[in-house]
Amino acid sequence: MPPETAGQPTMTMLTSRRTASLGATAFLVGSVLVQIGNYAYNVVMARALGPALFSDLAVIVTLLLVATLVASTLQTTAAKIASESDAAPTQRWMQRRAAVIGVAASALLALASGTLADFFNASSPWPFVIFGFGLPALFAQAVDRGFLLGATRFGKLTLSYQIEMWVRLGGAVALVAAGLGINGAVAALSLSFLASWLVARSRQRPPTAVGRRPVGTFASGAALLAAGEVLVNHSDLLMVKHFTEPVIAGAYGAVAVIGRVPFFAAWSLAALAFPYVAAGNCSARRWAVASVAAIGALVTAATWLAPEMIVTRLFGDAYAMFASSLGPYTLATSLFAVARTIAFLELAAGRVRGGALVLGAGVVQIGALWAYHGSIATVVTVQVIVMTILLGAIMVWSRR
Repeated sequence: MPPETAGQPTMTMLTSRRTASLGATAFLVGSVLVQIGNYAYNVVMARALGPALFSDLAVIVTLLLVATLVASTLQTTAAKIASESDAAPTQRWMQRRAAVIGVAASALLALASGTLADFFNASSPWPFVIFGFGLPALFAQAVDRGFLLGATRFGKLTLSYQIEMWVRLGGAVALVAAGLGINGAVAALSLSFLASWLVARSRQRPPTAVGRRPVGTFASGAALLAAGEVLVNHSDLLMVKHFTEPVIAGAYGAVAVIGRVPFFAAWSLAALAFPYVAAGNCSARRWAVASVAAIGALVTAATWLAPEMIVTRLFGDAYAMFASSLGPYTLATSLFAVARTIAFLELAAGRVRGGALVLGAGVVQIGALWAYHGSIATVVTVQVIVMTILLGAIMVWSRR
């Protein structure tokens, strides 16, 4: 065999690894920019709408994150399927079901808009209707992004997230400036789903019967984790919105936006590690968990040392009434970020029961907050206690 022929696979492997490394780096950098843009959306809207209307927007954003119960299940399942070379492609099959779910969710939200507005003390039912229009694109987008992630096509995946962020931020600024208020802010959300889905779309071969069977098995574990994530990460905002005045809920929402920085950083790192852990790379799992823990510690320290300065610089003096709760809230979020990362990457490795622990913690948190919500400090303390217990349980389970 000629030397150049024998060396060709090595060069191909080096090129492939270099491309993957560049794509992963672009994804991490792009994720940071996306998170900055999403925070800018919250900050700009908080200043433009004021605490009362911003609390209405916080409910819509929370409902968006509730919708990720379905979207995250679809995306994680698609990523797992795409990472397995012996699995038949299932994108078209999954996308049809995503479309049905999206249309049904949109109709349900429109029908329940009046009831939701009353329950959350919202100023109008229209934001719920407008948000519902974007759900079909959100769920279809999740399927396509999952296949991009599983195939480590980080370039197109990063572009999809970038388009979503810029359409959301730019559209909200333009529509609110045009006088549409909260309806404009919510319309920008729905438009961003559509724009990013158009970027993420890609064609796959028709599914076969062989490829369909693993979908339900893996999706059940992903659904448990997503459901628990939604309950843990967002039930506090809904409880505060239900039990308190709009201005108080808006100020608490500002604390939550800042305090969730560790979680969103954790999401990006875990997503990057997912296809590699699914392929059997244990070092990727250790790297992701250690990185999430380090980021959580740094952000928690910063928010504990200068909470009032951070809140007022970002949102203004009107939101500073609960700044003292920012440090403890960030601690709770950091604990959850580590626990969720462990459970998510165990799921990538095929261990699906960690989602049940996260779901159980979400149920416990709702019950505890329903019973103990006398003050914002109490609400935050409850979350710190529940998240500490969850992290301990996840660590014991993952080491067994």
